[in-house]
Amino acid sequence: MINFDRSDIKMSVLNTDFYFNGENVTCEVTVTLKAPDLLLKFLVDDYDSFFDLGNYSRWKVKGTAKCHPDDEFDIEKGKKIAQAKAEAKAYLQLRTYVLNKWNTLLDIIEAAAPLKDKFVDKAEGCHTHNEEYINRISNSNVF
Repeated sequence: MINFDRSDIKMSVLNTDFYFNGENVTCEVTVTLKAPDLLLKFLVDDYDSFFDLGNYSRWKVKGTAKCHPDDEFDIEKGKKIAQAKAEAKAYLQLRTYVLNKWNTLLDIIEAAAPLKDKFVDKAEGCHTHNEEYINRISNSNVF
């Protein structure tokens, strides 16, 4: 069994850009995923070119903080809230992506299970037949 520590999987913020519209602050974060190779092979469709395409594991997410009419606008507080919302959205997107990939894998396994059973049965039958054939040849006087 493979053990992963929580620190083995990390989403990192590479860049943040802020945009202002009146008393609204929007933060666009560029994030990337760091994960063990086994997990990346599961998540990334084209793993072989994953590291060749520097931005393949990167994506952008926006979060917006809107000042309530009863509150006093504070640009630094707005930036913190907008960035936190963007990062939370990125984690949710990553979670959804992983769950979708997992469900696809389970569907494939479920669909392939009967084929696996048929193949195993046939392989065992062929093996038994060949063993019997070898014994018949070995026990005959004709070579």
